[in-house]
Amino acid sequence: MRRIGVLEPLAANDPEGQQRVSSLVRQLQGLGWTDGRNVRIDYGSAPGDASRMRAEAAKLVSLKPDLIVGASTPVVTALRAEAGTIPISFVQVVDPVGAGFVTSFARPGGNVTAATGRDSTKMLNGSAQEGTSAHSIEIAVISATCDAGTIERRNR
Repeated sequence: MRRIGVLEPLAANDPEGQQRVSSLVRQLQGLGWTDGRNVRIDYGSAPGDASRMRAEAAKLVSLKPDLIVGASTPVVTALRAEAGTIPISFVQVVDPVGAGFVTSFARPGGNVTAATGRDSTKMLNGSAQEGTSAHSIEIAVISATCDAGTIERRNR
């Protein structure tokens, strides 16, 4: 069974964080991935504290996921410090090139890639139109891992 780690910069009981996670789970289901059936999703949250983010990132990495999804620059910073070669897909990072997460948008390089811009933010907030959100989650989850050969694309 494939495994995905998700690290949020919000508390586990934060309504916004819960909405984001719920949206991610719905979009994965739309692509044929169901938690507990053909993928396991592990969650971590680390509101506001860099050392806690790094500890939560290390905890997720220790579970050996096929992919880790992170939201925000501090979360991706922590994930990059811990993940080694595990693919990281991220959203809600203002300047991923400037932060050193990717070399360029056209060729991110390394094990980090992203869904960026307005559509991915809407997808995470659960407010994208159906077609847009499905496309965004494919970018955020599937495209990141196709290069690493870990999660095959499910065509419907």
